[in-house]
Amino acid sequence: MKKTHRTVEGFLPLSTPMYHILLALGARRMHGYAMMEAVETRSQGRISLPPGTLYNTLAKMLDVGLVSEAHGAEYERKGGSRRHYQVTSLGREVAQAESARIQLLLSIAREEGLTDDSAAPDRAS
Repeated sequence: MKKTHRTVEGFLPLSTPMYHILLALGARRMHGYAMMEAVETRSQGRISLPPGTLYNTLAKMLDVGLVSEAHGAEYERKGGSRRHYQVTSLGREVAQAESARIQLLLSIAREEGLTDDSAAPDRAS
């Protein structure tokens, strides 16, 4: 049974696995193993999605309409097929909203001198 949220903001904040899956998929169609590799590579090894986490998260994302299964002959292979996934338009909107939310947090962290790329503000009293 598909669950729906009334607004994009109703999905926020996204869990770490959900956000990284949306980032890995971007405008591509991928199977699960390729997503696991992409997340680990893009995060420079800081984030890994074990198969159980990946597939449970994908099931939730399918259920709420953030991703869908890609269909077509190019996604089938001899002797069986791997499931390939793609971001839906709702998933893209949610990823953009989550990115904006994270950008705002990063901006605040910079203002407070809490990032490596910001100079600590002079807090002399």
